Amino acid sequence: MAEIKIEELQNYVDNLKDWLSEGHSLAKECLVLKFKKGYGEPVIDDEMVNETLYLQSRNGNITIEFDSSGLMTSIEIS
Repeated sequence: MAEIKIEELQNYVDNLKDWLSEGHSLAKECLVLKFKKGYGEPVIDDEMVNETLYLQSRNGNITIEFDSSGLMTSIEIS
């Protein structure tokens, strides 16, 4: 189960700076979603065990981490 606090999201959004309108993309802001880790669970997805995916776009990046069961442990959007 993921835990996201509304106050954290509000603070994050309130502090965003529009770097693209200033001609920069410094990726100083990011949102990290963390999921509770489990232990001793059966492998769900053999291909994703302990993997990290790095996805890029013109306006930001996404990193997705998986644990020893192939389950997501975090998603970082920057």
